[in-house]
Amino acid sequence: MKKCFLIAVLVAFSKNIQSQEVIAAFDHHALAVKNVEVSVDFYKNILQLKPINTPVDNPLIKWFSLGNNLQIHLIQTEDLDIKTHKANHFSLHVKDIGEFVDYLQVKQIPFWDWVGNAQKIALRPDGVQQVYIQDPDGYWIEINDAKYN
Repeated sequence: MKKCFLIAVLVAFSKNIQSQEVIAAFDHHALAVKNVEVSVDFYKNILQLKPINTPVDNPLIKWFSLGNNLQIHLIQTEDLDIKTHKANHFSLHVKDIGEFVDYLQVKQIPFWDWVGNAQKIALRPDGVQQVYIQDPDGYWIEINDAKYN
């Protein structure tokens, strides 16, 4: 009887463990930068992201909100040797890609399509239009007009 009870408890316990899901959600993306103030100017004034308070009093660390509790953290780092590839990028979406491209041109911010054509808007297979820009440290950023419900 004790063995049956023990087996029943172990089976119930193992099913409980298996039914628990670990769900991770995106929180932030940290970027090492050469000069945090130059990067702050770009993320604040070109991408128009909202600066937010950091929990540490360190002038070499700045945070920006992406909305919905998502953030970008900029961390000034000495002896930084950044090597980037367009495939390693993060993406932001805008309401009107044409309007944003006009804005980039006014600000004299170069942009490219995926294959590297300057000043070109690309069309993804899913119908979303996109361009790629680089921040002051050379990190690639996709800007697209994806629509979300």
